[in-house]
Amino acid sequence: MRVNREPGVFASRSRFSADCTTSIVSSHWRHESAGARRAFLRTTAIAPEHTQRESLANAVLEASPHRSRSVAARARYHRQVRLREHYGRLDLGRRVAIRALVAFLVTFIVLRIVTAIIHFELFPHGPFRNLVTKSGLHIHHLFWGILLLMFTGFVALATRTPKWHLRIAIVFGIALALTLDEFALWLRLADVYWSPEGIESLKAAAVAAALLGLYAYGQPFWHAILEEIFKRR
Repeated sequence: MRVNREPGVFASRSRFSADCTTSIVSSHWRHESAGARRAFLRTTAIAPEHTQRESLANAVLEASPHRSRSVAARARYHRQVRLREHYGRLDLGRRVAIRALVAFLVTFIVLRIVTAIIHFELFPHGPFRNLVTKSGLHIHHLFWGILLLMFTGFVALATRTPKWHLRIAIVFGIALALTLDEFALWLRLADVYWSPEGIESLKAAAVAAALLGLYAYGQPFWHAILEEIFKRR
């Protein structure tokens, strides 16, 4: 029995789901009883190939002695597949924004934790120290953020390959966090990181995160608005 498959997105998603399903159950299949295998073969003898693979996953997990854990694992696996499919449907711009947003938030939180450990000397003998040269020059992490922004800007202009833009997005998010974490410092040209004026860095980071999130989750809407505005003009 053959199943007619439409070319394009449906076929690629079916192959992707089938391959992932086969890989996740391959280790379980070797440890299952012969009865479970025979039951699977009887129910899928005339089924299409991609349906057989999905039935294999269900049969192995249902016959497992640890069924409750198997059901939870299956639900977790299907959730991961759905998330990947949703992510794959997004266009390049939205995926770039999501990656940059996640990298920015993670880096910003880590920076705040590390700087607090250094400032309050929570671990005096730990690995975290201010970077100070022999001449007494304190190099702030803002410096590395600017260098990374210069690098990502050049690479983004020099390449048109989507996979490189997705990689650069992560580096850009890290660079943005390194830079905006000391926004108050380069705004006032003074070390006000832990002073009341240092709240300006948190405000700048919140604005940057909001803009990235707004673009990532509402790009089609904003594109439609801009098209309408420029069409009217």
